[in-house]
Amino acid sequence: MSFSDRVLGFGAFSNRDTTYEVDQSLMFAPNAHFSRDVGSASNRKTWTWSAWVKRGTLSTSNDQMLFNAYDNSSASNSTYFAIRFFRTGTSDPADSLSVNGWTSANWRITNRRFLDPSAWYHIVVTVDTTESSASDRIKIYINGVQETSFASTTDNGLDEDQDLGVNAEQYHMMGAENLSSTDRYFDGYMAEVHFIDGTALTASSFGKTNSDTGQWIPKKVSGVTYGTNGFYLKFVSGALGTDSSGEGNNYTANNIDNDDVYLDSPTN
Repeated sequence: MSFSDRVLGFGAFSNRDTTYEVDQSLMFAPNAHFSRDVGSASNRKTWTWSAWVKRGTLSTSNDQMLFNAYDNSSASNSTYFAIRFFRTGTSDPADSLSVNGWTSANWRITNRRFLDPSAWYHIVVTVDTTESSASDRIKIYINGVQETSFASTTDNGLDEDQDLGVNAEQYHMMGAENLSSTDRYFDGYMAEVHFIDGTALTASSFGKTNSDTGQWIPKKVSGVTYGTNGFYLKFVSGALGTDSSGEGNNYTANNIDNDDVYLDSPTN
């Protein structure tokens, strides 16, 4: 785990043209994760997940999970969904970003590799299976730019109007996987995690380009409707899993406490 206080986003940036400050981040060490048992299903076709992520250990033998939904029983694309950093030992590039279902593990695997443990990466994954074009049903944005170069893509099981695992009545996790045979813990830091239930947004809803440096920086999210199962986690000490969206969708912290809150953030 890197404990560097140096904050980079493909190069250091100043904050002269922004008034929005991210005050803290949360360190995810092995076994640390958040969970929520979603008791009422909502929009399983359309949603957006956004987070600022700084990696710790790289090139691990197991995947590192950022966001996962699964009931730990049925093997189906309609119950399982994952956003993760890819492991070593396969033909796909280690430390790439993977978005996948159960039977189609390669919906999207980026050629981009996330190899800088001193860098804050802004990751946005947008899902909208109502799109008529299969290539538009999953979109990934890294530091404000939509990814177009993939090591692997498939749209098998990603049918038009397909219900996926996210927003189903089952466990949702950040930093781990709800699967009894493996945990796939994330090692690193997260900040400013937003989940928008029912709307497909672009990265510009969560960040902007610094006019002085050209770097991608956070901005205050406004004018969005979080929806039934939407949430916003700021990871404030004393309220680590508290949802700040107003929807009341709090997450339970597991093996994480207030000592894991750090001043290192995308703007600090």
